Amino acid sequence: MMVDEQKKCSNKKALRSCVRCRKNKIKCDLQETRPDCCTPCKKKGHECYVDFVVPHQRSQELLNLYQTVSEVKGTIGRLGIKYDKLGEKSLKVLDLDSSEVTGSMHSKVLKLGDDEFIFFTMESDRLCVNGLSISRSQLDIAFGEFRGLVENMLELYGRWEAESNSVSEGVIDESVGKYSCEKLFTSGQLPFLLCIVNFYFETPGLNYGLLFDRVLDDYCTMALEDDDSGISFDRKTLAKVITGTTGAESAPHFNGELFVKKMTLYLFYHIVMYGTERYLGAFLNKYIKTLENVRKKVNIEKNWEVKWVNFYVKIFDVMDNAKEPLDLSGEKEAFLRLLGHDSKVVYGEEIDETFAEDLVQCYEDIEPFLIPCSMRAPFFNVFLAQYITMNYFLSCTRGYVIDDKISRIPYNGFNGKVEYSIFEVCDKKKKAEDVKDEKSEVEKESFNGNETAEDSSEMRYRGEYAKGFVMRFENLEMSEVVAKCLTPKGYANVRGCSCCCLIKDLCETVIWKGMLMKI
Repeated sequence: MMVDEQKKCSNKKALRSCVRCRKNKIKCDLQETRPDCCTPCKKKGHECYVDFVVPHQRSQELLNLYQTVSEVKGTIGRLGIKYDKLGEKSLKVLDLDSSEVTGSMHSKVLKLGDDEFIFFTMESDRLCVNGLSISRSQLDIAFGEFRGLVENMLELYGRWEAESNSVSEGVIDESVGKYSCEKLFTSGQLPFLLCIVNFYFETPGLNYGLLFDRVLDDYCTMALEDDDSGISFDRKTLAKVITGTTGAESAPHFNGELFVKKMTLYLFYHIVMYGTERYLGAFLNKYIKTLENVRKKVNIEKNWEVKWVNFYVKIFDVMDNAKEPLDLSGEKEAFLRLLGHDSKVVYGEEIDETFAEDLVQCYEDIEPFLIPCSMRAPFFNVFLAQYITMNYFLSCTRGYVIDDKISRIPYNGFNGKVEYSIFEVCDKKKKAEDVKDEKSEVEKESFNGNETAEDSSEMRYRGEYAKGFVMRFENLEMSEVVAKCLTPKGYANVRGCSCCCLIKDLCETVIWKGMLMKI
C-alpha cells in the first residue's frame, strides 16, 4: 500500500515515481495506480513512498529587490534633474557654453539637504568649488604646504616617541602621499578635500563651521541612537565620503575600524589647521565621548596613525585646559618639560634650573615649523612660533643666556598676518575695475592664524571672484614685538594675535607683568 502524505503536503507537488523505483531505476506506474502503490512495490510487498517538492516560485527577496531597484531609478532620475540645473548654473557662473565643456571635466556633488549642495568640478588645470575656481598652480602650493605640515608633524612625533619604529621614512612618504587634490577628489573624500581647500581659499556661499557641525553631529546621532540617517547624511553616505572608495572596492562600513581611523584624522586636522578654540572641544567632548559610549575602541598601540593623533591631542588639551601647575620634569620630550616650566610661571611658581637647556632643545626639535609659509599658516605652526617667542622673552626676564639664533627666527608667530588675495575671477562678466575695488576692500581685512571668515549663514551655490588666504610678513624681530607692547593698543594687538589660552597667559605674565610693569 502506498504511504500517501499528500494531506500533510498540500502546498507541495508529488513526484511521478516512488522513492524505491527511482532508487533502483525501475519503471514506475504510480501515476496509473494511484492512490494504490505502484506495481513493482506491490509485487515485492514493499510500502510505496512518494517524495514531494516545492514548486518554483518568485521569492519575496526578489520582489523586494525589484521594488528597491525601481525606487533607486526614480531617485536617480530626480537627482539628475537637480544636477542638470546645478550644471547650468555653474556654466553661467564660469561664463561657459556647454560646447566648451570637454570630456576632461569631472564633477561630484556633496548633498547636505533637499536644496543644499556643494558642487565640485575637477578639470586638468583647475578645481571649482561652489563657483570658486582655483588654478592648478595655487592648488599645488596649498596641498604642498599641507603635506609638508603633516610630514613635519610625523617626523617630530617619530623623534619624540623614539621607541616607536613604525613611523619610518617610507611610512611617512606613503601617508603624506595620499593628501593630493586629485586623490581626495577621485576617492570621493569630499569633506576632507573641502577642509583643506576652505583653509587656504574662501569658498563662496559656504559657512564651513555649519558643514563641520553637520558631519560630526550626524555621526554622533547615528552612532549613539543607532539611527540609519541624520540630518544631512545616512550611514552609507557618511562612511563613503569619510573613508573614500573607488569603484573596485567594497562599500566601507559605518563605524568600522577604517571609518573610525579616517574620521579621527579628519577631525584632528581641523585642530591642527584651524585651531583649538572650536575644534578641540568638538573632538574631545563630542567625538571621543561618542566612541566611548558606543564602546568603539581603537587599539591605539597597534594603530600608529591613531597613536600619533592621540599624542598631539593630549598636548593640545594640556596647553589649552591646564588648571594648575604641572610637574613634567620627568618627561623625555623637551617640549613637554618646557610646558611644565610655563605652567609654573603662569601660576606664579619658580621654574627649574633646566629651563634654558629645555628651551634650546625644544627649539632644535621644532625648527622646521618656524619657516614662513607662502600661504595661510596653520594653527600648529603659529602656536610653535609664538611658544618659542614667549619662552625666549621669559629667558630674558630671568637672566638666562640663550643662543642668539632663537631671537632671529624667520617666523616668530607675531610678524605674519593672514590677508585676502584675489587669485582670479570666476565670473568673466565682472568688470576689471569692480574686481580692483573689491580687492582693495577685501585686503583691509586681516586674520590671525587660527581665525576663519564665515559670514554666510547658509550653504548655497553662487558665483564670486576667487579669494584666497595668503601670509603677509613684516620685518618684525622679537625685540620689536616687545617694543610694540609699550602702548596699550600695541599690547592689545599682540595679545589679540595670541593663538590659544596658553600663549595669552604667557603674554600677560611674561610681557606685561614681567617686563612692562617693571619699566
